[in-house]
Amino acid sequence: MLYEEFEYDSLKTLVDGFVKAKKNNLYGVVNKKNEEVIPIAYDKITTEKDRFALVYKADKVGLFDITGKPLIPMGYDTIDIQFYYERGDISPIFLIKKDNRWGVLDYKYEILIPMIYDQIELFYSRFFRVKKDGKFGLITREGEIIEKLEYEKLDFSSGRGKIFYNAKKSKKKISTKYLENIQGEISVKKLN
Repeated sequence: MLYEEFEYDSLKTLVDGFVKAKKNNLYGVVNKKNEEVIPIAYDKITTEKDRFALVYKADKVGLFDITGKPLIPMGYDTIDIQFYYERGDISPIFLIKKDNRWGVLDYKYEILIPMIYDQIELFYSRFFRVKKDGKFGLITREGEIIEKLEYEKLDFSSGRGKIFYNAKKSKKKISTKYLENIQGEISVKKLN
């Protein structure tokens, strides 16, 4: 692998012959042939799982695959890559933030959950706790609403092969429920 080292201020080996290159305080990615697959035009580049390159410029972020294919355009405030395991396969899901609103893109980079929430968190690789206007709700990874945005508090725990959650509405007692997955169908069961 020969790189024209004198062309760059620094080089960092990535995977499969790709190298993160720095030149004039800007970053990009070059291949074995010394071709820029991601232009040396970004303030910062970080990689995730040797598959993705998050590129940053002027407080905005976009996403490429490591070979230089654009996946998510520049312009987001945050792209948080989460991985979930299903049937022995690891797949990515992307929590995205723009203008203080969060949403989710699926592994095909298509909108799964629209960017309308104040907060989104992935739990147990399958569920999203969402928050909007001070209220919490629960959505599956497929975008199905399990609990509407009507809770002041929504906390998770697990045990006995089930996922439990406590949901509290204003001035009412906390109700404990659990999620069951029977042949791919999610059902909610109430404990109290």
